[in-house]
This record gives sequence, structure tokens and C-alpha cells, in this order.
Amino acid sequence: MTFAGLDHLALQVCFSWLCLIGAWYSWIGLLSLKHRRAGVAKERELLRQPLPPDSDLPHVLVQIPVFNEDDLVCRIAAAIAEFDWPTDRLHVQILDDSYGGSTSFSTKAVAALSRRNIDATVVRRNNRYGFKAGALAAGLELSDHEFVAVFDADYVPPRDFLKTCIRPLLADSTIAFVQTRPDFLNAKENLITRIQQRLLDAQYAVIQPALSCSGHILPFNGTCGVWRRVAIEEAGGWQGDTLTEDLDLSYRAQLLGWRALSLTTVVVPSELPATLRTWTRQQFRWRKGVAEVARKILPRLVL
Repeated sequence: MTFAGLDHLALQVCFSWLCLIGAWYSWIGLLSLKHRRAGVAKERELLRQPLPPDSDLPHVLVQIPVFNEDDLVCRIAAAIAEFDWPTDRLHVQILDDSYGGSTSFSTKAVAALSRRNIDATVVRRNNRYGFKAGALAAGLELSDHEFVAVFDADYVPPRDFLKTCIRPLLADSTIAFVQTRPDFLNAKENLITRIQQRLLDAQYAVIQPALSCSGHILPFNGTCGVWRRVAIEEAGGWQGDTLTEDLDLSYRAQLLGWRALSLTTVVVPSELPATLRTWTRQQFRWRKGVAEVARKILPRLVL
């Protein structure tokens, strides 16, 4: 094949790919228009469900996987200490795979939580096998609590986070996890953060709600969500054979018949990568992880 032929083929491939992306976004737009009103009404209904008295609320395990996050660990621990949840039913694990001086921040965070009479521990491993998935799985082995909330260290959950997210899980036993919507503390810091804000707002304010409202498989974003433990276990637990363990687990659970819910009215502030290098590295991991999950999951959908 000549160079001209290769160029023509490349153009055809790029054009076909762009057409597929355009068709997908058009489909998402139609889903959003069709289901958004009913989805918002359903969310309001679920969030109005009454909760049992504090003495009957379920035990919740909060997992915070960290790797050299420094003082961000103390910030999220301070936010969790303010949760409107009975302290005797709140359990916190800081899953610390850090090295060097960063490990001291987890110790400080646990000490601060313990002073508030919250059961908090640092879980350290001898190796980083499985990375974040391995850390989450190791933490689960040390507990038996019914619900599990997962947060990355750069998020600051609001005081009512648990009482809001638990309502749908208690009201509907078929829901595997509840996913909330992130907001961004540093969205206006520079051009890089402003671009990310617009892209992620489309993801969390349009795409995720459209999938959730229409009953399609909803990806878990790896943070700011609450899982039903039995759904994690039935789906095979956290597995570290892809870079997007969150996407992997959410697909495996929903292919078994579990459902997922996106709560667009529950917002959790976070921080965006502020440099192009950090952002591109993050995007590379995400894109590679999606490809790995597709290779792992697609055969189950086809066969």
C-alpha cells in the first residue's frame, strides 16, 4: 500500500471514530431529554425516605485509600469527623500505601478521629500489590460492616453525606451502590482546571444521570460513593488486574443484576489536577484502564 493509501485509510478510521463518538453523545443527549424529569422526581422521592432512629442505623465502613497524599488525609479526616452519623456506627480505615514521611499524616488523622470517639485505623501493607484495588480489598478483610463508603483523599464530603446516600440503599435492596457528583474547589485556578471542569460537568451532570435514569449500566467513579458490601462480594470483590478497578467492579456487579444510582443533587467538593503533566498522566491511566476493562468484560457481554 502506498503512503497516499495509508493516509486515506487513516482519515477513514478517524472519521469513522468521530462518527461513533458523535452518535454516542447524541444517544446520551436523547436519553437525558427523555428520562431526566422522571429521574429527578425519583431521586427526590428516594431522598425523602425516612431513616430509622440513630440506634438502628447500619454500621458504615469509610475507606480512604491514600498514597503520599500528605495533609490531604488530615483534611478529609476532619470532614468525616463531622458526619451526622452515630459515632458507634462509624468506622474509618485509612488504607495507606505511602512511604517516607507521608505515613505520619495518616497517623495524625486517625488520632484526630479517635479523639472524637470514632473507630479509626491505619491499614498498611507490606507491598502495593493490586494498588488501590488491593488496598480496598485488604481493608474489607478486616471488617464485616454492611455498607462501605469510599473516598479519595482530595475530596471533602459534606456533613449529611451518609444520611443522604444511605436512604436509597435502605429503600431499595437491589441497589449495589450510590454515586454522588463531585464539585471542584480549584476550578478557576488556571486554564487546565477550567477545561477539566467543563468536561467533568458534562460527565457527572449529563452522562451519568442519563445512564442512571434510563436503567443502563452506571460506572462507579472510584470515590464519593457508598456500596452495599454483599454486592461487592457477589461480584468477586475488588480486583487489581486493571487500572480502573472502580469501572471493573461496577460492571461486574450490574451484570449480575444489581442496580446503581447516580445522585445529581448530592455534591462533594474536590480538587482537580492543576498542571498539564498531572492531568495527562491521569487521563492516560483512565483511558488505559477503560481499554483493560473492555477487554475483560466485553467477552461476557458477547458470549
